[in-house]
Amino acid sequence: MEMTMNLEVDQASVARVSFPDCAVMRFDLAQQQLSITTDGVFIEGRGFSGAPCEICLFTDSRITARTYDMVDWRETEPAQAKLGDICEWDVDGADLRVRGFSTVSGCWTEVVIPHFSGKLDVAN
Repeated sequence: MEMTMNLEVDQASVARVSFPDCAVMRFDLAQQQLSITTDGVFIEGRGFSGAPCEICLFTDSRITARTYDMVDWRETEPAQAKLGDICEWDVDGADLRVRGFSTVSGCWTEVVIPHFSGKLDVAN
């Protein structure tokens, strides 16, 4: 029997969620929304490996992305910010910072979602 777990994503819940060894299957970035699908997730240390995880994050502000090219940080277009993994996911003030390696450029990339909210759904 398949069960679905739902979690509101906010500043308090981000620390409960991680994505070790979970591949990003979809990473769609728009000006005010980020949609991610991974092949698993860890919530409070409990792993859901091979369970599709859908994350939708929203903001009333503009989402920004930048890459590090071994010299300095450069702002990048959303199409260049597609991550192949989520290495870091943490709150900085009111902003969510999602970091990993871009599947397009191969560079370390950071996406910043200011004053965010969202939801996470995982089928187990």
